[in-house]
Amino acid sequence: MDYGTVSAGGFAGLIFMLVWGIALPVVAAIIWRIKTKANMMPLLVGAIIFPVFALGLESIPKYFLLGNGSGLAQYITTHLWSYALVGAGLAGIFEETGRWVAFRFILKKHTDKKTAITYGIGHGGIEAVILLSVGAFQYITYAMMINQGVFGTIVEQVRMASPDQVEAVEAIAVALTSLTFGNSLTGCVERLFAVTFHVSASVLVFKAVREKRWYYFVLAVVLHGLVDVFAAMYQFGVITSIWVVEGLIGVFSIGVGILACKVYKGMKAE
Repeated sequence: MDYGTVSAGGFAGLIFMLVWGIALPVVAAIIWRIKTKANMMPLLVGAIIFPVFALGLESIPKYFLLGNGSGLAQYITTHLWSYALVGAGLAGIFEETGRWVAFRFILKKHTDKKTAITYGIGHGGIEAVILLSVGAFQYITYAMMINQGVFGTIVEQVRMASPDQVEAVEAIAVALTSLTFGNSLTGCVERLFAVTFHVSASVLVFKAVREKRWYYFVLAVVLHGLVDVFAAMYQFGVITSIWVVEGLIGVFSIGVGILACKVYKGMKAE
C-alpha cells in the first residue's frame, strides 16, 4: 500500500520539535543556574520523579479505568465528562503527589524556595524531552520509512501481532504525510506552556510542604486536572482547532504562573 510521502516542511518540523524538546529545559536550567546559583540537585530529582509517577504509577489505574477494554473503560473513554474526570484527575493526583513526595522526603533538606523552580524545570523538562524529542525521533524514523516505501512492513508486523492496532499505526502515516512545519509548532508551543505550568505547580506544592499549608497541594491537583481538560475537549471534538486549545492552555498556564509568582515572592528565602 502506498502511504504517500512526508514533505520537506514536515521533516523540518519534526527536527525542530526534537531540538526544541531538549533545548527548552536545558536553556531554562542554564539561565536559572547563572541567575541564581541554585543547587541543581532538585532538577535531577524532578527528572526522575516525573517518569516514575506520571509514566509508571499513573499507568496502573489508567489501565484498569481506560485501557483494558472492559465495559467501564469503554464507557469512560466514550463520554467526555468521565474521560476528563478520570484522565485529567489521575494526572493531577499522581504528578502532584510526586512533587509532594520529592519535597517532603527526598528534598526535605532543600528548604530554599529556589528549590521549587529548579525542581519544576527538571519535572517539566524531562516531560518535554520524552514527549517531544523522543516522540519526534520516532516519527522521523517512521517518516523516512514512509518516503522509502517500506512503512507497510511495520503495518504488516502489527497486523500479525495485534490486528486491533493496525488502524492506529496507519493513522500515524496519515498524520505524517499531512504534517507541515506550522503544524509541528503546536507541539513546541504546548511544551513551553507545559513547562511554565510545571514550574508553577511545583511552587504551589513546595509551599504546601514547607509551610504545611495543604490547601496549596489540593489547589495544584485541581489546577493540573483543569489544564488537561482542554486536551480532552479537543479529542472529543468539542473544540476543533488545535490552536484554540493551545491558546486556552496558554492563557490558563500564564494565569497559574502569575499566581505562582505571587506565592513565590511571598515565601521567605532560606
